[in-house]
Amino acid sequence: MGSIQRDNDIWTEYGGVAYTYNETSVILIVPAGKSIGRIIYTGGLSFNGVFDGSFTSGKVRIRVWRLFDWPKPDFVHNCNLIISTAEPYKLVTHSLRRLPDFVTVQLILDDGFVADGQGVTTVTEDDTFTNHVCGVLFGISTTSITLWVPNKNEDYVICYNDGWGNISRVYDSARVVIRAWILSNADIVQRESFPYSHGDLITGTVPTMCYLDPDNYIVIVEVKDASISDGKVFYAAGTASLGKINDPFGGVVYGYNETDVLLWTPSVTNGYLIYVDGIWGDGTETLRIYNVQISVTIISTNNSVHNVTAINIDDVVQDLTVSKKTTSTYIRSLVSVYDPRPSAKAMGAVGVTVLCLVLGLIVLADCDLLIRKLCLKNEKN
Repeated sequence: MGSIQRDNDIWTEYGGVAYTYNETSVILIVPAGKSIGRIIYTGGLSFNGVFDGSFTSGKVRIRVWRLFDWPKPDFVHNCNLIISTAEPYKLVTHSLRRLPDFVTVQLILDDGFVADGQGVTTVTEDDTFTNHVCGVLFGISTTSITLWVPNKNEDYVICYNDGWGNISRVYDSARVVIRAWILSNADIVQRESFPYSHGDLITGTVPTMCYLDPDNYIVIVEVKDASISDGKVFYAAGTASLGKINDPFGGVVYGYNETDVLLWTPSVTNGYLIYVDGIWGDGTETLRIYNVQISVTIISTNNSVHNVTAINIDDVVQDLTVSKKTTSTYIRSLVSVYDPRPSAKAMGAVGVTVLCLVLGLIVLADCDLLIRKLCLKNEKN
């Protein structure tokens, strides 16, 4: 998760690996200090799925790309977009005329660190005491990308504190950078889509068509509002993190291994497939959705995306080094270029005349001596 969504003040299980990053490092933040915190939590009795997952430790895989490792985005919004608890709702239009295949919402924080937007809501009710709710929720349509943040008591755009790690960072606002891609068929290894309604039976397993290499594939689970023709799409999360019992919440949880993508869906009546309400967005454009279209997309990073695993600095230096003799400046210094201007011709004529006069004077200076030697030779003969 790009931000924690709740602290440890509510006595229900919560979990996740939150992260933030800058130009040199990635910081991971996990629950700490109470027995209810988990690294991964699949929602317990509030969710249906393959198994009930609750883990306090695990291995973490971090993958980082530079922007130019990806194809050029088909849509970019990176100027003068600020979201804050004072302005908790933003709508950004795009001209793609279709749903993009991949979207990133980056939150540039005032200390230079970056967080990412999310697709699920866990805590949705206002708490007048000390509970913190944080995060930036985003939904995608064929014409726009919508952002919501919480804006009630002790809420923040992004936060990492109170039961998470050993740091305390809270941010009231962030600059938003949105990028969207429409990928080629070569980049999409698999896409499975099926309708789902709250209460439907679900196996919770979507088999992959080929071996899912976590070093070279990206798994995306999308949940689309099927109650209208152009419903918004929200990304599923890798963990659940619930609020108070009977408080409404929303979202689909997913995990995967080399052969399957695993899904968990809300099983209680206060659990929606998509939920945006309560403290989110100050009540603007609320959603409580039971009927959705779930899509599982696997993207390869072996084609258009450059999956760089190591960089040899000598190779970089060699690629950036240019031979002096191949530069245009050096080549032009060896070539005389014709100039048709009259002034250039006059200057050339003057130059030739001066050279000829100098050479003539040198020759004339020696002519007298040469003539005398010739005459003396003739007299002797």
